[in-house]
Amino acid sequence: DKVDGQCKQGAQLGKSCNDRNPCTTDDKCRADAQCAGVALRCSASEFAQPCRRYECNRTSGQCEGTPLPFGAPCEPPPGDLCRTSGSCDGDGRCRLGDRCQPLQGAAARCHVNECDP
Repeated sequence: DKVDGQCKQGAQLGKSCNDRNPCTTDDKCRADAQCAGVALRCSASEFAQPCRRYECNRTSGQCEGTPLPFGAPCEPPPGDLCRTSGSCDGDGRCRLGDRCQPLQGAAARCHVNECDP
């Protein structure tokens, strides 16, 4: 190639950059010459909080959870064989059901009805 001393402009596709958004990672220059990163994923399963919606706080870059509304459905954690689906209490907690209901009356004195995981 001949060097002609002319300035050449163009996007530096794939070059590392900083989009100044703490909620993105792996920031790179795009074909449109803009810097952009991959959005952080904040999922409730990461935090073991099924009754919270997690989003990245653009000031801190941290995932923060807000409670889901009262009555929103929630599931027991993976591997919990003794609990059944439940609902959110509106304060971020999941109220799960028990697979085995406690016995009532005379049967409760000498019998047990417990889940055996």
